[in-house]
Amino acid sequence: MKTNNMAIIGLVLSIIALIVEVIGCCILGVCLGPLGSILGVVSAILGFMARKQIAESGGTEGGDQAALVALILGIVAVIFGILVLVLSVLMVGVAILPALMSTPIPRVR
Repeated sequence: MKTNNMAIIGLVLSIIALIVEVIGCCILGVCLGPLGSILGVVSAILGFMARKQIAESGGTEGGDQAALVALILGIVAVIFGILVLVLSVLMVGVAILPALMSTPIPRVR
C-alpha cells in the first residue's frame, strides 16, 4: 500500500509550522506567528485533501493517520499563531498605555 504524498507533506509542514511558532515567538522573542499560521493553513488543507483522496482510493493508498495528524496540527498551529498575535498586540498596548496616560491633554479655550 502506497502512502499518500499529500499526507506526508501536510504532516511535515504542520510540524514545521509549530516549530517556527514556538521557536520564533517563545524563544527568540520574534513574532513569527503569521508565518506559522500560513504553514498551518496549508498543512490543514493538505491533510483534508489527503483524507479525501485516501477515502476515494478504495484501499490502494494509506496514510490516513498522517493526514489526520496534519489536519489537527495545522489547526493547532493556526490557533496558536492567532493567540500569539493577540497577546503581542495586548502586550504592546499595555506597554504604551502609561506613556499615553502621562501626556497632558491640551485644553481648548
